[in-house]
Amino acid sequence: MPETTTPNQTVTIENPTALVKLVTRAAVDHMPIVDYGLAHGGLGHPPPPEHVKLVQRPSGTGVIEHYERDMTVRLAAGATIEQVQRALAKHNQWLPIDADNDLTIGEVIQHNVYGPLRLGYGAIRDLLL
Repeated sequence: MPETTTPNQTVTIENPTALVKLVTRAAVDHMPIVDYGLAHGGLGHPPPPEHVKLVQRPSGTGVIEHYERDMTVRLAAGATIEQVQRALAKHNQWLPIDADNDLTIGEVIQHNVYGPLRLGYGAIRDLLL
């Protein structure tokens, strides 16, 4: 990661330590950070003219903690729906969200993505603790 943030650079992070460093450097440089997710950079409002493009790519499944008996999972925002569903399926669990497999959890929450399962289980924001 560079020592300073430059306008419109793309930064990919894979762990929380790298994110902390990026946020610290961006704050010093007064540079806003925009999270583009993995595949859907055009969603939402247009970013400011000068910003740092953040792409999160968690290693492995994107699952930080999983309490199977409580049916509770803590996820990295950059984890894709497909990664999460695969990890939960190993324990006969699933996340009741109708979203494209390549969307990240962060994108689903930010844009309140939902489908027919919302009627029975609630929207993603209802499922957050």
